[in-house]
Formats: sequence, C-alpha cells, structure tokens
Amino acid sequence: MAAKHYILRDISVFYRLTQLHMNDRLKPYNLGCGHQYIMLQIWRHPGASLV
Repeated sequence: MAAKHYILRDISVFYRLTQLHMNDRLKPYNLGCGHQYIMLQIWRHPGASLV
C-alpha cells in the first residue's frame, strides 16, 4: 500500500525550519523570528511611525 502523504505535517515542519533560520539570521541584531513581520512593514512603508 502506498504511504500516505501528510501535507499539513510537511507545512508545519517547513514553518518551524523557517523560524529557526530566521532566528539565526536575526540573532546578530538581537531580534527574533517574530520581529521579521515588523521589519518587513517598516521596509515597505519608510517613515511610518506609531504616533
């Protein structure tokens, strides 16, 4: 019988590996993987502020 392919498990593994990679890349800046979304918004909208 053919092995079942668990796409959701594969997506979860890919997501976790991506987070680990981002943590490694952002470590020199004292940032974590959660900060990547904030940095992306700042890059897309230069001059944006919280005020």
